[in-house]
Amino acid sequence: MQRPSVSHLPLVGLILAVMVLSGCDSEVQRACPDVDWYQAGYQDGFAGERGLRIENVRVTCSKVDAWNKPRPDRALYFSGWKKGVIEYCSPANGLALGKKGVSFKTICPAELTTDFENAYREGRKAFDGRQSLDARKGALRKQIKQLEAEQYQLKAQLAQSENQSEYDLTRNRLRDNARRLRESTDELQSLEATGRGVK
Repeated sequence: MQRPSVSHLPLVGLILAVMVLSGCDSEVQRACPDVDWYQAGYQDGFAGERGLRIENVRVTCSKVDAWNKPRPDRALYFSGWKKGVIEYCSPANGLALGKKGVSFKTICPAELTTDFENAYREGRKAFDGRQSLDARKGALRKQIKQLEAEQYQLKAQLAQSENQSEYDLTRNRLRDNARRLRESTDELQSLEATGRGVK
């Protein structure tokens, strides 16, 4: 079966959006009879929803079309919903969700759960790794700024030293500062190079 297009807003969303944005019942009346129940179900399944929104659409349509009392095509809806759930529970989607760092919904059937959750954990591990990497790079950038400011101050102090003892002490502090600055800069450059290869 060809995968339904996900580029169009399902009419389930259209109904709710029209009501919220325009408050115009006539637009909803035109939309309700034309709901693509297969596509609505597919969208809900692919979003990890439990298939309960079909009732929300039925109630909404009934309110604005009380005479006809439009009935959802449950067979079509749940056929699309099952297709959407299968794609939601695919290892590829699990990996993608994990890499985004978002929680997954416990909707997958038993036969799909293991592969889906294993892929999700792999993606989540990559996400957590990026988070740790970004945190360390942020700390290094802050440290480098502090060391650069200290270096400027130490150079000024060195130039104003009043005796050899004070000069030697400040010079040693300056050397230590320069070493720490070099190490922090090298580590940051290394992490940034590593980060460019992380997807």
